[in-house]
Amino acid sequence: MGHLVGLSHDGSAAGKGSQVSWAPIMGLDPEQHVTQWSKGASNAQDDIGILTGRMGLRGDDHDDTRYDKGTRLVVDGNGRVNSVVGQNARNQGVIEDQDDIDVFVFNAGAGTVDLVVTPAWQAFAGAQQHGGNLDVHVGLFDTNGKQIAEQGPRNSTAANLKARVPGGRYVIEVKGVANPAVSHSDYGSIGRYYINGKVPSAGSKTALR
Repeated sequence: MGHLVGLSHDGSAAGKGSQVSWAPIMGLDPEQHVTQWSKGASNAQDDIGILTGRMGLRGDDHDDTRYDKGTRLVVDGNGRVNSVVGQNARNQGVIEDQDDIDVFVFNAGAGTVDLVVTPAWQAFAGAQQHGGNLDVHVGLFDTNGKQIAEQGPRNSTAANLKARVPGGRYVIEVKGVANPAVSHSDYGSIGRYYINGKVPSAGSKTALR
């Protein structure tokens, strides 16, 4: 398919055997945990530039800054945050390019915020955690823009953010990042992700407006 739109072969993988092992999609070793479009892996081609030139780029699905309205995170009465893979759009999104940051807002009571942001792995429902294009970073902010916590581990493409907070309104930001452990950049760190976990129940008095 890549050849049909003008893409040539790239190089081989990096960090083999790890949860963040990397390979270019047009490369020689596609069975790694993270596979991405590349720019100059072993040739000078800008893969994403060529693809968007041929097919365009999907529109943005969530605000890019915490100072915009953001998307309301769907939280049930018990504080649970769930997304359903392959069905509806609640508590999920797509990082569509290198500069995209998706912003979600929620209210919480006092307690522990515990959220897992997971890329769309090829075998999402099974034990395998490979085949995705996105390496996730997530940040937690208060309404004044102060960062409370962040998570983007070097040994996983998912991020589990935990932080104790007082009651109030909060913002999470999701973006794709580079991983120095295998020397991949944020250029091709794009794709779908899912947000699950739990936040302290805020009760009806602190409902989002």
